Parts: sequence; C-alpha cells; structure tokens
Amino acid sequence: MRPGLNSGACEPFPQEMSQAVAAPSLAAPRRPSLAPPPAGALLTALVEARLREGALEIPVLPAVASQVLAACHSEQSDARTVTGLVERDQALAAHVLRVANSAGYAAAAAITSLQQAVGRLGLGTVCDLALTASLARSVRPPKGFEPLAAGLWGRAAAASAYAKEIARVRRRNAESVALAGLLHDVGMPVVLRAAAAVGGPSATRDSVEHAMHELHGEVGARLVREWKLPEGVAQAALHHHAPALASDDDAELAWTVHLADRLTGWALDPRHDTDAAPPLDADPVELAALGLYDDDFERLLGARARVAQIARSFT
Repeated sequence: MRPGLNSGACEPFPQEMSQAVAAPSLAAPRRPSLAPPPAGALLTALVEARLREGALEIPVLPAVASQVLAACHSEQSDARTVTGLVERDQALAAHVLRVANSAGYAAAAAITSLQQAVGRLGLGTVCDLALTASLARSVRPPKGFEPLAAGLWGRAAAASAYAKEIARVRRRNAESVALAGLLHDVGMPVVLRAAAAVGGPSATRDSVEHAMHELHGEVGARLVREWKLPEGVAQAALHHHAPALASDDDAELAWTVHLADRLTGWALDPRHDTDAAPPLDADPVELAALGLYDDDFERLLGARARVAQIARSFT
C-alpha cells in the first residue's frame, strides 16, 4: 500500500507591505549549479548576509489573500463566503472571471458571474488565484528586471496543478498538496527585489538571477512560516530541490513538490511548440519515494498540455 501524503535598482519594500524577519538558524540546501560568475557569487553572499542578520525585508501576506486562504481552509465556509471576499477586490474579481473563461478551464458556456466562476473552478483554485494575483501586485520586480519575474506565477500555477495530478495518481487528497506546489518558488520574487536593491546600479541580470536560484528556497520557507501556513508547505519550499533533507513528517510532500517542479520545467519548455523538447526521464529514487510506477509517470507526462494551458491562464 502506498504511504499517505502528509497535509499539513531599487527602492525598499513599502513599510506597510513588509516586515523584518529573524535570521534562520540553519542554512537551506542550495540548488545545484555550475560555477557562478564572481559577480553573481558576491551579490548572493551580500543578500545572504542580510538574511542572516535579519535585515532582509519580506512582504506581509496581503489582506484579501489571507482572508480567502482562511475561508478556503475553514469547514464553515462555502462558495458564497469566498465569493463575497473576492468581490471586495475588483481587480481580483476580474482576474477570477478571466481565468474561469480561459482555455485551461474551458466551459461549455461563458462564465459571467463570480458565483459561476467559483462553482466552475472550485474553492482550491480560487484560493490559488487570490494568492498569485495578490502577491504579483505586492512583490513587483524592480525596473529593468521584469524579464526575471515573467512567468513566475504561471509556473507556480502549473506546479500546483502537477502536484494535484501526482496526488490523484496516488489516490490522495489533491487539495492538500496544491498550496505547497503553488508556493514552492515564492521566494524568487522576494530575492529578486532584494538582490537588485543590494547590488544597486552594478547589479546585472545574471548576478540577480544567480541569487534568486541560490536563496529562493530559504527565503520562501521564511515567508511561509511568517504567514502562519502549514509547516509542510515551508518544508516543501525549503527542500524541493533536495527532498531527502525534509523532515520525516513532511518528506512525502517535499518529494511531491520536487516531482511537480521537474514536470513543470519540462511541460513549460517552449521547445514543445516545435516538437524539439527533450524527453523527461523517470527517476527511480523519486518514484520509490512516492510509491509510483512507470505507468504512473507516463500518465503524469500525459497531462502536459492541460497543465501548460493552466499556466497560461494564470499569466
């Protein structure tokens, strides 16, 4: 029997949108990388020093996103409750309607009301939308670094969708893994802003991108913990590139997000448009950790087109 899945440059941030975070006691594992250029390594070290000193500012979870999250995870809430919350934010309401009518969630008839949209998408997806839309507005990239932020939220939506696909293949609760997939790279835009600010005029795209890849797991975990979200979500953010290091209680969730992240990178490879994308090979260690088989992996690969549509819907 398969084991169960545990649920569980430029200006500083505006004062009202950020707060200092205490320095963590342990360093996060780093994403494996080739030898970085000296400028990238130096900038990364400077940003990391700020993190260790507790001087790195990170965004507070926006109020609307916080309220929708709470409602989505409350047994007392229903579609009407969530609809009422979304209606308070006109931009978010318009975003939900646009996604509900997108190719990723193709409906037989046009969705014209929030009530229909929530019914079509489900509370979990509306929760995802509230988070991504709110965070995208509150953690904007500095001028000149917009390309580094392009596609981050679509990729987050795709990873969430793939995490749910993995859970379904394993006959587990899909909604319990969706949030971890959505937030696994949430540290990226925060490190982007911090690195651009620390580097100032000398910060280059390559050096900022290096800092993002090196530090996003640790910063993402700090964000999740500050927002009082489940520890398993923090573990997945921290260890999705090295899931064997996750705590025993949250190892399966970390492995799920690790696989979802790999599948997402493959699924969103633009070379699929010309049939030139390389195949994605199954990792025996990964499959064993999740109790998956080769035919399960093939089923996940078969979801590529739908997941890519979902990613495009969120951008």
